[in-house]
Amino acid sequence: METNCKELEYIRNNVLTKQKFDDMVKKYEKNPFLDFFRDRNRYPGYRELSLIGKWLKALQGISGSDKVEKDLVESEEKYWHARLQLKIAASIKQSDDGNIICLEPDIIPKYLQDPKRTRKPDIEVTYTKIPGEKLYIEVVTFNKGIERIQKYQAIPQVIQEMVKCLKLNTKIGTNLYNLRTIPSEEDIEDALKKAGYNLKEGIISFTINLENFTIAVKEGKSPNVTNFAESKCEGKKMQPRGLPIIFARGIRDIIKKKSAQLPRDLFGVIVIDAANLAIGEDYIRDEIRNWFKNHTYCSKILGLGFISKGYGVEAGGYIEEANSEFIENPYCNYNYRINIKDIVDSLTETWHIDSACFGRYRTLFDDFYGRVPKQKYIHWQESPKKEAERILRMISTI
Repeated sequence: METNCKELEYIRNNVLTKQKFDDMVKKYEKNPFLDFFRDRNRYPGYRELSLIGKWLKALQGISGSDKVEKDLVESEEKYWHARLQLKIAASIKQSDDGNIICLEPDIIPKYLQDPKRTRKPDIEVTYTKIPGEKLYIEVVTFNKGIERIQKYQAIPQVIQEMVKCLKLNTKIGTNLYNLRTIPSEEDIEDALKKAGYNLKEGIISFTINLENFTIAVKEGKSPNVTNFAESKCEGKKMQPRGLPIIFARGIRDIIKKKSAQLPRDLFGVIVIDAANLAIGEDYIRDEIRNWFKNHTYCSKILGLGFISKGYGVEAGGYIEEANSEFIENPYCNYNYRINIKDIVDSLTETWHIDSACFGRYRTLFDDFYGRVPKQKYIHWQESPKKEAERILRMISTI
């Protein structure tokens, strides 16, 4: 197995130079690269930088790779997008059938969805089994809304902490249900304020009906309940409610938005960085296919791929592989010419990282360690308490 020393030296000399590292500390303090230089355990950083070095090496000389490389040391969102873009492009390059032509290629005006807006797909590729045709891939890092869902989930804990702060000397249970869309931070804060007002007035059991969800607080030892996936009977069939519907809507919005990035009348694929479709998965697949069926701009989109990281350990090193699921567009006008399995297989290359260069890596990057301000650690139990105190202070000043 080849070592990773050259890839790490490339990262040190081109991606994480002293100037770029200093700029990251000043401008992009949430860039994931910086987390690797906060911890004494340097092995996770070694693995990540080795992987990125391998992908950059595989794509050397490919047009557009220099721009994607620059995105790695900017905002957190750009980092995750560039990481997935490099991984997919390098995996295709390493496959037997794929050939990367360009990253972020220019599209001639006649193929633009809107000639007035110049948009670029993320990857341009050819496959030996699709002679004479180019395929365009649009990459989506699907992590927006996760923080809001976490805040939504924490509502029962925050209300419990309010009870303690107000010294009400009672037990409560909080039920969250009727979730319709992912609540905004303003919606969540408004709900907590209303709960705080009730508790300050000595009202322990109450219901708060909001546009997006409902909170029911009951005095007693009943457990906290957060319902994400609910069902209701329509006719003879159970229809999901809650998170599956929200997830499906989110995917539909992505298809609508990202199809505008893909060239009109040319083959396209959308790949989303996301975990599997565990909640209401059959419903979500059906909704995606219905969307393909009912919208003409999807006629040359071959399908939608979900891809997520998988990790493993092997003798002398480490592996990263891609777990994937592909929802084919059965209404694509030219689907009969393409074996979708060939495309999916090319996205799921396994990448091997050896441990041989770890010692040398430590010396290459030693001057960076300890220079990143350490983030203040907040225990997970402290976060709801601090939020409860903040909300109560807010309603006291109104």
